[in-house]
Amino acid sequence: MKLMACTLFLPVFLGAQEPAPAAKPAEQAPKAAESVPGKHPVKAADKARTPDKAGQVKVGQVKAARRAEELDKRQAQADKAARDARQQKAQATQEKARQASYKRAENEALKKSELAKRQADGLQKKAEAHRKRAEEIHRKAEESWKAYQAATRPVEAPKAKAAAKPAEAPKAETPKPEPAKAEAPEKKD
Repeated sequence: MKLMACTLFLPVFLGAQEPAPAAKPAEQAPKAAESVPGKHPVKAADKARTPDKAGQVKVGQVKAARRAEELDKRQAQADKAARDARQQKAQATQEKARQASYKRAENEALKKSELAKRQADGLQKKAEAHRKRAEEIHRKAEESWKAYQAATRPVEAPKAKAAAKPAEAPKAETPKPEPAKAEAPEKKD
């Protein structure tokens, strides 16, 4: 007994942990399973593997948790990439629509410009025609006025004016005397 007690307390004094209390129920559980009718008895090899399986289960659970975290992380990245792609696609669609509306507006403005240019050319031609018509009317009015004057003047005035006109022409050709020029500035004062 003393020898057995020393071996039990030796690991405690050396800093080792006490034996796990779960080991005792595990040893008792197979005995209980062996005594229960209808259940298969637990083999000795299975008893030896139970602590290893528990450790493997914990490691497996940790690995599974890490895998799940990694999958969640990758899923979040994929969701973000998909969201960004959808956003870029929506922006591209909006930009295409905007460019199409700009193109339509530009084409309409060009059509209006061409129409205005054609109208301006047409209006310019019309203006030219109207100007020619106005010149023709003016010419006819002058002819009519001259005809009227010719018809009315001989009755009102004798042909003296007609003779005066040729007399005025030689006067215009003759040089004017200088004293007349001197008098002209005095008249201005």
